[in-house]
This record gives sequence, C-alpha cells and structure tokens, in this order.
Amino acid sequence: MNKPSRPFDPQRYFEFRLYKEFSSGISDQWMSHGIDLCHYFMNESFPESVVANGGIFAWHDGRENPDTFQALFSYPRGFLVSYATSFGNDAPGFTRIMGKQATMINRGGEGSPRWQMVEEKGNHEQDANVDNQRAVKDILLPGDKTLLPWR
Repeated sequence: MNKPSRPFDPQRYFEFRLYKEFSSGISDQWMSHGIDLCHYFMNESFPESVVANGGIFAWHDGRENPDTFQALFSYPRGFLVSYATSFGNDAPGFTRIMGKQATMINRGGEGSPRWQMVEEKGNHEQDANVDNQRAVKDILLPGDKTLLPWR
C-alpha cells in the first residue's frame, strides 16, 4: 500500500506494534481503549489538556515505540485521568476510579470482571485512622453467584 517495498521481515510482521512506521505503540494500542472507557463512564468526548512521556527503559531489543508510558488528561468538568503502563514489569494490572464518595478498583488487567467498591470517609489529614472506617464491598456481576478468583 503506502509503505516502501522491502524484503519480508518476520520480526516486523509479527511485532508491528513495536515500530513507528506501523503503530504508535502503547498510546494507540492500549491507552486508547482505557480512555474510551473513561469517556463512556464520565459522558465526556475529549480532554482539554494532555501531557505524556515514555521511553524504552526495559526492553532494548530494537523496538522504536516505548515500553513504558504515562499520560495525564485534564477534563473541562474538573477531573483528572492518569494512565500508566510498563511492559517491563510483571506487577498485575489494575484500574482505579476515585471519586469523593467511593473508589472502584478493578484488579486483573483489561477486561477483568473483578471489581471492588471502597467507601470514602474523608482523608488522612482530617483523620489518621480513616482507613479503618471505610466499608469495602466486592461487586458481583449480574448472574454471578460467587466471587471470581484473582487473575
């Protein structure tokens, strides 16, 4: 199509996401989905400001796109979204949605149905023991009778 002619390279064929000619890497392959979900939950269309940074810090294997990436999004209605991914780390993925009345936590990575609701009771500046006052509730999806195992 619009790419220069070159010999077949199985590395570029199977790992096209690593190369700038074929992908923007983490931001268009992963973050775009998370931000779509944020826009759906918050009924927003776009942020008013974004800052981002990333680099190749873990896998020096010839890739051109970052293996580590972070971005902050500021929205007109007065909330901030942060996105971070490090493919050079084996820590489990999670999503955390923090509000004034509760925080929802999803552990297990993208698509995991395991959510927890943590009630908010203030902050540590007001009360050093605020963590002991919060109700924590696991959320079952419709039709589920038991809690799914952690992934």
